[in-house]
Amino acid sequence: MQSGCYTIDGVVDKEDFSNTSGALSRLGFSEDEVNQIWTILAGVLHLGNVKLETDGKEGSKVSNSVQLALVSSILKVDSKLLESALTSRSISVEARGSVTKIPLKPDEAADSRNALAKTIYGKLFDWLIKRVNASLNKTSGPNRTIGYVRIESIAPLRPTSDQMRSDQSQRPP
Repeated sequence: MQSGCYTIDGVVDKEDFSNTSGALSRLGFSEDEVNQIWTILAGVLHLGNVKLETDGKEGSKVSNSVQLALVSSILKVDSKLLESALTSRSISVEARGSVTKIPLKPDEAADSRNALAKTIYGKLFDWLIKRVNASLNKTSGPNRTIGYVRIESIAPLRPTSDQMRSDQSQRPP
């Protein structure tokens, strides 16, 4: 696993899961929809655990094929196609009708894996917003919606020299 199992004081995952499931039910999500949500989330989380290493040449390969098989099973995709999508990029030349596959280095393949996970999660999130809004409009009347702001990336803010001087002058001696 790329990440460990973390706990936060005062947070009980089992209760939060139950509360979330209950909220989805109250919003009118079917059992099948809820199961699909959990399945997609499991696929995204397991996708993050797919490890990539050099293939000994110019490209990369999946080093934990059992994890890849699990992700493929969860997301219902062919494992060979998934590995190819993670470890290479394709360039299509329509005039020739040809496709060239270019191997990705392990760090590039990891970026590809992360981008795929982010895309799947983003699509699920967008669908959830639309689905919740549709449910709210049915139960609470029109113009009842939730919204969100999507921020693709935020560069860390560095304090200016004036801010640093101000911070230093306000510190106790």
